[in-house]
Amino acid sequence: MQTKRFQPRALLVLVAAVLFALLVVTARTVPHSYADDADLTVYADALAPGWEDWSWDSAVDVANAAPVYSGAASIAVTYDAAWAGFSLRTPDLIDAHAYQSIEFLIYAGDGGAQLDFAIQTDDVGGLSDAVTVHAPANAWTQVRIALTDLGDPGVIQRLNWQDATGAVQPTFYLDDIRFIDVNATPTLVADTPTPTPVATEAPIAGHITIDARAADTPFDAANMTGTNLAAWINAPLMASDTLRARTMAAGNGLVRIPGGAWSQEYGWLSCEMGNDVAGAHPCREPSDARLTDFLDFLRATNRPAMYTININTTPQEAAAVVAFFNATENDDTVIGVDSRGMDWRTAGTWASLRAERGFPEPFYIHYWDFGNETYGGVPDAHPSCQEFGWEAVWTCDGGEYIDGADGHAGYLAFRAAMRAVDPTIAVGVVGYHTADGYDGWTRDLLTTLKASGGVMDFFTVHPYTFDFFPSAPPSNPATYAEFLARPQTQWREIRQALDAAFAEYGDGDAVPVWVTEYNLTASSNKDTDQLTTRWVTGLFMADTVGQILSNGFAGALQWDLVNGQDQGTGADLAMLRLDFNEATHDFARRAQYWPYVLWSRFGDVLLPVTSGFDPATELSVYAGRAEDNVVSLLAVNKSGAPLAAVIDVQGVTMMEALVDTAQAADLRATTVSFNGVADPADDLSDAPFAVVDIAAQPGAFVRTFPAYSVTLLRIITTREEPDPEGHAVFLPHLAR
Repeated sequence: MQTKRFQPRALLVLVAAVLFALLVVTARTVPHSYADDADLTVYADALAPGWEDWSWDSAVDVANAAPVYSGAASIAVTYDAAWAGFSLRTPDLIDAHAYQSIEFLIYAGDGGAQLDFAIQTDDVGGLSDAVTVHAPANAWTQVRIALTDLGDPGVIQRLNWQDATGAVQPTFYLDDIRFIDVNATPTLVADTPTPTPVATEAPIAGHITIDARAADTPFDAANMTGTNLAAWINAPLMASDTLRARTMAAGNGLVRIPGGAWSQEYGWLSCEMGNDVAGAHPCREPSDARLTDFLDFLRATNRPAMYTININTTPQEAAAVVAFFNATENDDTVIGVDSRGMDWRTAGTWASLRAERGFPEPFYIHYWDFGNETYGGVPDAHPSCQEFGWEAVWTCDGGEYIDGADGHAGYLAFRAAMRAVDPTIAVGVVGYHTADGYDGWTRDLLTTLKASGGVMDFFTVHPYTFDFFPSAPPSNPATYAEFLARPQTQWREIRQALDAAFAEYGDGDAVPVWVTEYNLTASSNKDTDQLTTRWVTGLFMADTVGQILSNGFAGALQWDLVNGQDQGTGADLAMLRLDFNEATHDFARRAQYWPYVLWSRFGDVLLPVTSGFDPATELSVYAGRAEDNVVSLLAVNKSGAPLAAVIDVQGVTMMEALVDTAQAADLRATTVSFNGVADPADDLSDAPFAVVDIAAQPGAFVRTFPAYSVTLLRIITTREEPDPEGHAVFLPHLAR
């Protein structure tokens, strides 16, 4: 049978398809039901007369014996392909004006189901917008969809339930499909129908309590959702409309340039001029992105930046790059001649160069880190360097890094010269996350800085989680469990180790600590199973951001936005795909892209939250504020089962919840659906959040978090404030 295949288009779902009975779990469901003879039955133990199965790519059993919601049979649907659909058709057009909604019961298999429901007004066209249905696993869920949400059709000929994931889903079951009479009013039917024993609600697995009355902890959201961008992503690549749109859709997190270890070989002026300038550091590769290429990308995507200084240059060359970004053309601050005889003239000189190249206004960069992983210098750089070193630097000694040696200037001299051009900037040191690692790099750095009376504006580390890990086939779930559990301990341990090092070797002053590179691993050449491209890494990164934030770090910059996949293993550390062997580039969204979309919508303060779930193996949760009247809750479900939770937000009255969800079929998946859409538009405009009305549920509400998902709830609230008489006054905040 030929049929029109429709693609999933999520709407603002006004029907809460997965909300359950509040706080009370019974042995049977107690649904809101309509008992009206004017209802039109489509299925009740059998298809009503005239209705036919017009499905595609699906195996359908309309006399399935179990599970059953009521009566003796249900419909079993098994999709045989992505975008498959279960479709019912009647030869006689239905007068839609006689009905207010369509109602059905759905029971999903393991992992739950994600479907797009739509109607057609004729056999081959007349397709409505789709309403996305998220059905939890192993439970009957009542779904009621208003015809107004389907475009308020005049007539209806077909009902379609289509796969919304782009992947084959487990078998699901439907029962009691009917149109509800336009004049019907809801009544509670407490005793009938009685489901079969397996058809009970998903049990409440835990409670989540957010204290909206407590003092909040502010943070800089752009700093916590940042990334890196390297100069080998050159001008033609940076100019891609797809790359720019997908970068913007992931928020406005800070971008660190010009690229990790590459920064230690990047001569900014030589790269900008397109040829090596005498007296300046050479450009590593002729194709490297210029500073103006970075500027163009950053302005187009509305992203702030951090810049990594090349320690192999001079303080004056570093001061000149500060001027290039931050100074005005009339700035006559003298930079002067460096130790190599190069006259770096004035700050205005480099601001004028920027203006000549199309950027007359300064692009203020506040954060500058001094070098990259200098402790990992190549073996012949210094006697203290390791045999496996990788950074092209002149020292691996933490003390020399601060004070300088053998004709090279150190951090203190660089910081002074850079701040002479712009005293408002912050210049950070790059340490190691244990005091004794790399021959005591951090210990020597702190000791030397203390002895000199110098100041560090911030301290950065790059703690990639796994240096080595085994290939993890599906038969090795313990490896995945280790990955997903590790963020819960890693960042607390690092914070404690650094605080101890600062106390023992530093001057005792508190200093902001940044994580300017992190990922599951730094060794893409060892990732033979491409774990960095799979959803296990997406969940890992979502939890990692939360733990970095919760443990008091000042910034978190993922490595990296675009990297280029490893040609040997196919692994990729990036948010967006790039294969340099391909003539064209799609910048497909990797699994680890999606956590940053959600975190970018979380807000900029943390609130206290308690949870009854195990955060290492079940559900990790983070609470905050997106706006004054919007409480946010981000939940990472690491388990293969949906988890139902009672959510209590204390100190406010809840009105509705805006729900964003990123979900994949399993931990090895490389494709992720966002708000039920498998491959949304670059700007995500066709995958809007769902809206769930929770105003009628006093005090708390129930939410089921799908298996292997990251969910953001933004809960619209009114505040409870005392009036002068001591009574509670509810003040609505209407900003959205």
